[in-house]
Amino acid sequence: MWSQVLTAAVGAVVRNGAILGAHCSSASSARTIERVLDAAAGLVFLREQGFGSIVTLGHSGGGTLYAFYLEQAGLAPSERIAATPGGRPAKLADAEMPLADGAIFLAPHPGQGQLLLACIDPSVGDEQDPMSVVPDLDPYRPANGFAEPPASSAYTGEFLARYRTAQRDRVVASYTLLAAVGRLDPEHLRLPTETYDARTHYHQVRDQWFGVRNPDGR
Repeated sequence: MWSQVLTAAVGAVVRNGAILGAHCSSASSARTIERVLDAAAGLVFLREQGFGSIVTLGHSGGGTLYAFYLEQAGLAPSERIAATPGGRPAKLADAEMPLADGAIFLAPHPGQGQLLLACIDPSVGDEQDPMSVVPDLDPYRPANGFAEPPASSAYTGEFLARYRTAQRDRVVASYTLLAAVGRLDPEHLRLPTETYDARTHYHQVRDQWFGVRNPDGR
């Protein structure tokens, strides 16, 4: 609904213009690159059709998609991302990527890490008992600022800072535990990267007079 309202509003203001909209759910980095190339194709098409003004309209994941597109489109082709984090060629340097004349971001997605961090409830005192509560972190406790509807809750800056810190502490603690039990490595995390083996590297360079590079130049 809001996308339609904004499209109508901007369309009434921008003469001889076009709105290019997008809404994206979470996706792999490869799919993100595909969508960036789709956006580029859309802008090329609209320019070829003679539209003098083009405004991108990104809702949720579409907002971050267009932010990424516009950032890459503003770079020289040689400076654009060459590959995804998984190593797949991005091919952005070969694409025609016109810049838009304006951009609208409607409830843009902050990113998976930020979103999932904000979803953590640090007031749960025991992971085996979801009903356990840490009083000082309980957002439903009147002493912390909670009010029964229809009244509005009002939390102090001190409580919000304590709550956000506890969320981050929960994440840090989980990764610290993974590291302690030997599970914070590429194999367990299923990262698409080559694992460094110190013993293999030692045998590759032990006969060299100087330097530590592998035979392949790394």
